[in-house]
Amino acid sequence: MEKLIAEGFVSGQPANTDTKAEKKRLRSELRQLQSSFCADAEIVAAESESVWKQVEETEEFARAGRILLYMDIAGEVPTLDFLMRWHGRKRFVLPVVKGELLELREFDPDRLRPGYKGILEPDGTTPEVAPESIELALIPGTAFARLHDGKVARMGRGGGFYDRLLPQLHCPLVGICFSFRVLDKLPMEAHDFTLDALCSG
Repeated sequence: MEKLIAEGFVSGQPANTDTKAEKKRLRSELRQLQSSFCADAEIVAAESESVWKQVEETEEFARAGRILLYMDIAGEVPTLDFLMRWHGRKRFVLPVVKGELLELREFDPDRLRPGYKGILEPDGTTPEVAPESIELALIPGTAFARLHDGKVARMGRGGGFYDRLLPQLHCPLVGICFSFRVLDKLPMEAHDFTLDALCSG
């Protein structure tokens, strides 16, 4: 895990004088791409299968016992089938929005409820999990870009939830996304973290 100190494009180009505006523009463009991409159910299914196959073939997944995942929203790689396939063999953890922070709780398919913006989350009766105990984190995002040093830049949705969580994790960080979210470069700010790998469609 490596923090980006300098603002600007991670591709090495000069710093963007209005990084926030550039992020806003990219998010708008990606919402349009999302609409057309998600309209094709066959492509969504094929890319989803490819992503989870990539994850399952990694050494990090094989070694990890406790894994941070997410419950998907529109435009994200679906997770429920993957969760259920490995439930009982892996200990999955899901984020719960608490104010401006993400609380981590164990996944139990029988104890989920709609939470922040209708996203399914643990209902509060499952055990809370310390971030430092996570052994692998599978992270969604609005956009990603592969860097020359092998790291992966990530842009979220603008709420900053993962920006506040990632510094607390001491494990491999893997981005999860469909192919349309992989870009050549991303505008980054000082608080943005790079990930260790990317599994994409």
